[in-house]
Amino acid sequence: MNSQLTLGELVQFVLANRTAKAFFAYDESTIASSILRAAQAGTLLYAKRVDGTPCGVVTAYADDKNKLMHIHDILTTEPWVLKSFVKEFRRRWPDYSLAGLRFGEQVYYNTNRLCRLVMKGESI
Repeated sequence: MNSQLTLGELVQFVLANRTAKAFFAYDESTIASSILRAAQAGTLLYAKRVDGTPCGVVTAYADDKNKLMHIHDILTTEPWVLKSFVKEFRRRWPDYSLAGLRFGEQVYYNTNRLCRLVMKGESI
């Protein structure tokens, strides 16, 4: 997540790897808009492999008043990426809770429990 990828690289990654849950049914411009909006808000996270190719992206939007991070879309292709995202989330927004849409319904997560489950005993 340290070096930068271009908007085009992230869009192409999403187009090549999206699923029925992540970025589902978005056209290319909607994907680009979603990534750009999160980047401008400072809530975009992405990861890349050693060879520089993308392997994960999260678009999220912060509700600073309520200390809530709404996860809009998350797509990963490597098992280590989700843990990396959790660590970065906790580092940048330690007091925030997580929310997102699941099956069309807004869900507010027990963020501490969720992070512990993802990390499986590793420290954050």
